Amino acid sequence: MKFTRTMQALAVVVLLLFAGSVLAADKGNQTRVTVLDPVMVNGKTLAPGEYKVTWEGSGSDVQVTFLQGKKVVATASAKVQPRDVAYDNTALVTRRDGNGLNLIEIRPQGRKEALALSGSESASGQQ
Repeated sequence: MKFTRTMQALAVVVLLLFAGSVLAADKGNQTRVTVLDPVMVNGKTLAPGEYKVTWEGSGSDVQVTFLQGKKVVATASAKVQPRDVAYDNTALVTRRDGNGLNLIEIRPQGRKEALALSGSESASGQQ
């Protein structure tokens, strides 16, 4: 009887540790951004406002998702590009063309990497 209770308690602890590590891993690939001017992402216009940005994938190829609340507003493919130092603040890098402002890179705060959205070239402007 005592052995069964000990095993049940151990199983609960293991499950809690596993759940905590899954949640911690999930929080690793996300950031919040503030869009100040309308900006294009993969053919979709993000209106000014607050967005949660998440990314997932294997290796350097990831899928980036922009959410307002629980609603997916836009998605785009991106390459994770390593950097030498971590960014102090989250920044959006944009480029203006004939169609308006295009998001080309996301620089998440505290990360030594940037997300270069597909079709983007080197950064030329910053929002």
